Amino acid sequence: MSNDLFGHADTIVLGQGVRADAVLDGDISFGSAQIYYSLFEFPVAQALALLPASVHPCIPGVVGVTFWNVVEGPLGPFEVALVGVACRTGIKPRHLIHAAFASTPQAVNWLRDHFGFPARLADVRLRESHDRILGSVVENGVNVLEVETQALLPIVGGNSFIKVSPPIAVVTGAEGPELQQFEASYDFKRVLRGVPRITVWQPNALNRPQLQVPTHVISGAHALVDFTVHPPRYRMSLNQAIEIVGVRKLEVPV
Repeated sequence: MSNDLFGHADTIVLGQGVRADAVLDGDISFGSAQIYYSLFEFPVAQALALLPASVHPCIPGVVGVTFWNVVEGPLGPFEVALVGVACRTGIKPRHLIHAAFASTPQAVNWLRDHFGFPARLADVRLRESHDRILGSVVENGVNVLEVETQALLPIVGGNSFIKVSPPIAVVTGAEGPELQQFEASYDFKRVLRGVPRITVWQPNALNRPQLQVPTHVISGAHALVDFTVHPPRYRMSLNQAIEIVGVRKLEVPV
């Protein structure tokens, strides 16, 4: 495999993954939620160094920052921030999550135990005001991530949705680390779009000191949604091209 076509992050960068052995007993619905989804370009050489050998990079490289604000559901109110690097298997885009934060211990454990996200407890906030959307993460009193979008415009009609790339995470497998995809479906109630801006970015706190602040904007979108999280369906290789070796299906509760 050419290093120009596949990621070549070493095991020190990717680690052994989170042990995500808890079984999700069926779908979980979250109502009246907010999602804030921002995309930025960065050099593909940096993306290659942050992705495993089983996936392709996006060209140019893409960083995705996602915030959730959830007020209804079995976990109670909580907020989440995810930072990922876009990748592909075939034509399907995904985001490999390098940093994750949640606002409650219950949400941290849920994200880690079921989905393998490297979640840490922090003060995560997603707020909509009269002139902007602001997502922020404060960990141990230090502001480590902040993204804002101003001058948002409503999207109506058939384009009133956000195409959210599924997150994937490195998880601990029986024979070494694997990739596992987070499965969710969304019912969009309202969508706003604008031009995002990263105002705080602390690479060390985001687990990737080599990933400097992305400045080339693609898009920023905010939505009011009901969304449903589904049990993980399969795991994928970390070291071999997924389109060649395929995926390992997981037992899904019925």
